[in-house]
Amino acid sequence: MPAHVPLTLRLREPALRRADGLLHLLKTRLGKVRPEVLAAFAFKNDERAFARRLLEKHSRFWLFRTHQQRFCGDFLAVDMASPDAAARRVYALDLKLGKDVVEGGGGAGNAFSNVDAAVQDVAARLAVIDGAASAIRLAGDGAALLARIS
Repeated sequence: MPAHVPLTLRLREPALRRADGLLHLLKTRLGKVRPEVLAAFAFKNDERAFARRLLEKHSRFWLFRTHQQRFCGDFLAVDMASPDAAARRVYALDLKLGKDVVEGGGGAGNAFSNVDAAVQDVAARLAVIDGAASAIRLAGDGAALLARIS
């Protein structure tokens, strides 16, 4: 993957309300956006609605979309409730329509293979989590995931 293609993209609620919000976020981060980069972050099924619900209900979370071809799950959610970056919880989330929540990555196949790289990307770029942070891997239905991390 070329260095200029991001591994994670921070999502913000206003952008999720816009039809072109993802493109706008990518343009802000990268300038020119190639179609394959936009496709790598595109939402499927209920992912956009999930992201909107999470950010609307829980302002303490920073939510990141992960590059969908890099096996980092669908999202990283950082609980910003603690003022200490080392104490903040990080959740790697993989949406599975209609499925019960499974912790540890069960049922997600290879979806979490590179989640540590995504966590390191957020830690290195934004310093909102400690570089030694480890993500809690959760796979399941969006509503169930929201309830679990709440």
